[in-house]
Amino acid sequence: MIIKLKGRTSHASEPEKGQSPASVMAQLMSGLPGLTRNGNTAKFTDFVMLTLIHANMGKPSFGTSPGEAVLMATLRAYLNEDMETLCTLADDMVMKASQSAGLDFEITYTEEFPATINHDEPVKWVKEAANETGTALLSAVLPFRWSEDFAHFGLQSKAVLFGIGAGENHPPLHHPDYDFPDHIIPVALKMWGAVYRKLLK
Repeated sequence: MIIKLKGRTSHASEPEKGQSPASVMAQLMSGLPGLTRNGNTAKFTDFVMLTLIHANMGKPSFGTSPGEAVLMATLRAYLNEDMETLCTLADDMVMKASQSAGLDFEITYTEEFPATINHDEPVKWVKEAANETGTALLSAVLPFRWSEDFAHFGLQSKAVLFGIGAGENHPPLHHPDYDFPDHIIPVALKMWGAVYRKLLK
């Protein structure tokens, strides 16, 4: 979600002559993440999350009160219908806050992925492949929170998402200390090879 707020700059000594987006920016930074907590969870069927990932307002000029701002967030949901609800609530919040402050606003979305849903048959293939290759198989208690672009393929054909674990003590993805563990590549090759052979039957 990309939110652009537009008001009007002014001299920093005369902010009343401009239209700064600062108050709306602060309101949204506090309010948007609250859409998925603070008693709002009853509006959703399952897990939802909104994470602020970027904020920028004005320019580093001590003499100018800002006139524009950008706020970005990632919205996540296990279910597509919950994502639609979350987007609607977020859009409404931005619209009301902006209009009440007399700001122009623009909302766009990018990198939109549907929910990744495992289908029974390929799940069976993964389980059989793990058994055939002697690979330990752990079933996650909860779905992965991250989104995947190949979820679009799952809308057209049977799909399954499984991960090759790097170990519980390995730094997570995007952590400053993360380094891809090359030793898991042979495990992945064996698993994918076994799955592909089932597809060829």
